[in-house]
Amino acid sequence: MRMRYVIGAAVTGAALLGTVSGAWAQQPPAAPPPNPLSGSAGFGLSLTSGNSDTVNVSATIDAVYDPKTRNVMKGGALFLRGKQNGVLTVNRVSAMFRDENTLSDRVFLFGQIDSLHDTFKAIDYLYAPAAGVGYKAIATMRTQLSADVGAGAVVEKDTGVASHTSGAMTLSQKLVHQLTETTTLKEAVSALLKTDNFSDGLYTLQVGVAAKISTRLQLSVEVLDTYKSQPLDPTLKKNDVALVTSIVAKY
Repeated sequence: MRMRYVIGAAVTGAALLGTVSGAWAQQPPAAPPPNPLSGSAGFGLSLTSGNSDTVNVSATIDAVYDPKTRNVMKGGALFLRGKQNGVLTVNRVSAMFRDENTLSDRVFLFGQIDSLHDTFKAIDYLYAPAAGVGYKAIATMRTQLSADVGAGAVVEKDTGVASHTSGAMTLSQKLVHQLTETTTLKEAVSALLKTDNFSDGLYTLQVGVAAKISTRLQLSVEVLDTYKSQPLDPTLKKNDVALVTSIVAKY
């Protein structure tokens, strides 16, 4: 009788072990970690014909690498080109790269480099590396508002003159606000000031709205305002405003 109990217990234990092992083997595999790289690419084209013929082309790209650690890398580029009646009216290329290191929920350090080519501001090239500190005034799922200040250098080559290098100070502010589930408001202001001549500054303002068309596509409308306080040619206008409408694909 005792031997019968021992054999029965062994069989029951083996059956339970087999059931647990089978259930463990049938569990679905763990979900892969999220892709740390995200961003968007946009393209815009406008054409008119008749009393005046115009062609305007715009292209943008933005990328963010966030491995969910304290370090985030961001990059972006903008291309604008337009002609009216065969005459070039706008030709601008800008790009930036930025590396942010979070110190706390609110404070972060950054290093960045900005570049610009603008035919109608007579800027052959401008490079501005800088580093500084920033503060996140609002950091919620719906609203992100931050500001930062930095110091560095600026190398500028204007058309027809030698390049000039100076120390520089940077100031910027950025807002992203989710108006609705499908609509996002974006606003950014920046200033680049030369330390050997603070009256010679480059200021940019960007305000835009993006509306979701599908899971991946958005319709974006932005106003870009670039102001240079001391252009090379005093007859040039200090202010240039561009309205950019484009289809943006997110990835």
